Amino acid sequence: ALTVPVRVAVPVVLFGSFGTVLLYTSIDGRSWFTANVTGTFFASVALWLAASRRSPFLVGLAIGAAALARTSIGFSGPGLVLLARRDETGWAWLPGAAALFALGVLPFALVQAAYDVIRWGDPFLIYGPQTRMLTEPLFTHRSLSPFYTPRHLWAMFFSGPALAPDHLFFLRPRATGMAILLGSPAYLWLARGIPLVRLDPAWRALAVAILPVLAVTLLAATWGFDQYGYRYSLDYQPYLLALLAVGVAWRADGHWGEPSRLFRVTVALSIALTLYFAITIKLFGFAP
Repeated sequence: ALTVPVRVAVPVVLFGSFGTVLLYTSIDGRSWFTANVTGTFFASVALWLAASRRSPFLVGLAIGAAALARTSIGFSGPGLVLLARRDETGWAWLPGAAALFALGVLPFALVQAAYDVIRWGDPFLIYGPQTRMLTEPLFTHRSLSPFYTPRHLWAMFFSGPALAPDHLFFLRPRATGMAILLGSPAYLWLARGIPLVRLDPAWRALAVAILPVLAVTLLAATWGFDQYGYRYSLDYQPYLLALLAVGVAWRADGHWGEPSRLFRVTVALSIALTLYFAITIKLFGFAP
């Protein structure tokens, strides 16, 4: 739907499916992990609908379902509406498209509000009462705060595995996660894709979809535990993979090139690392 040729799409899809935190998160089975995978699935459906230029109402249905599992994914809606209407000129179409999108989200928003009323007695307390949050050691600045951002940046870029000397599985993931590039080095090609965003309305719309979701996750009090990698990246992974394809093979002349042999090797390495760490966690648990 985004005109990505098969020769580029296949390695990117293999990487996203088996070389990222999605693999371990999908096989863990606990409720928080299931929520991440469910949100990623419906975000992928929303991306496909928007890339296929379907009605914003359908995009809203998919985003509403995704947000019911992971609230932060709902903030990608404006970018996906732009993606669905990327051929439009001017802004006269925006009010109607926004109304259709909101209509699609509405049933899921009502379900969320009803659940919050049943659980907390208030339709707007998605994370629970703030007074309750203040008793938790990680919620020193309530549910969302820029003071939490350094935790996320550390988990995303700097957190490493533990060393287990004299053992075949000598690298052990920590329960607090691991830097994204350590387990999924194929994401390095995003560095080439991001400057190319300006060249096409579709890529710009994807950037608009990613940024608010990323901003909200960086403000969250926690960043995920008992996890492989940085699990919150799944909230925007479908859109990242699309931009990754741009970095892999999009050329400045507006045509798709060939994915390099180095990229293919790095995808294979990402898959091998992900399988290694998943097996290590299942056999030995997380490093202390």
